[in-house]
Amino acid sequence: MNLKSLKILTGIACLLLWANPGLADDKEENDGQDPTRPLTRFDIRIQYTDRLKVPNDSDAYQTVILGRIDKPIPLENKWIFYWRTDVPVINNDVPSRDNPDRDREWGMGNLFNQFIMIMPPGDYPLGIEAFGIGGQIKLDTASQDQFGSGRSSYVPLVAWKWKFEKWDFIPVLKYEKDFGDQPSGQNIKIENFQFKPILNIPLPDKWFLSFWDTTDWVLQQNDGPDDGDWNIPLDLMVGKSSNACAGFTDMCVYSFQWIEPIVEEGDFELYDRTFQLRVGFFF
Repeated sequence: MNLKSLKILTGIACLLLWANPGLADDKEENDGQDPTRPLTRFDIRIQYTDRLKVPNDSDAYQTVILGRIDKPIPLENKWIFYWRTDVPVINNDVPSRDNPDRDREWGMGNLFNQFIMIMPPGDYPLGIEAFGIGGQIKLDTASQDQFGSGRSSYVPLVAWKWKFEKWDFIPVLKYEKDFGDQPSGQNIKIENFQFKPILNIPLPDKWFLSFWDTTDWVLQQNDGPDDGDWNIPLDLMVGKSSNACAGFTDMCVYSFQWIEPIVEEGDFELYDRTFQLRVGFFF
């Protein structure tokens, strides 16, 4: 671990000491950060990535404007079917077959869909309070090569929640595998294990901290040059839920997110850092 990583982890420790569970409001509110308690919502997210490494070790700069829709559907006996769709619009200068001159262009990215069956609340083994199983489908709908991965993939997942006073810890285990035809003249393989250790910490006045809300710890299993390599990012979000929602709805959320790799093993590198702004409307 280098000096930069040590400084980052020290900063995290200071934040956790400041975010004492006893400081949170007595009334627990749903700020939309818990995937086992989903809300009907629409998010607009603007993400900037500095020195994007993949594909082609391009060192590109990328902006993504993302529309996200979440919809929980109550079922019998307190089961919940949770559906989510992400639609990204991307601007970058990644070189590709469609962009050999490395121009900065706009286009559509891969369509993302997620489906999770959430079990009724109960006393599960090991102190688990909530449990869900489902999957994700990432469809190769990119308008040009540089805006997608080149392959569609499926991602089975399992998630569960532990609660520590007012803090929520929600591990999510995922396995991603490509499917469908290869692009002409290319050999693209997607296969990896992913771990998302979501930690949600409520703060006073409807503020919150959230770790690893959107990014994963990744272990590559693709039989390529980076097979067996892994990446652990720092993913820190600071946000606030609010009733000041410009008249669109009664509750919304605003957040700023900072993502930066702290451990990169082998040749597997994704980016130098990513920043994301979000406004979400709850219905």
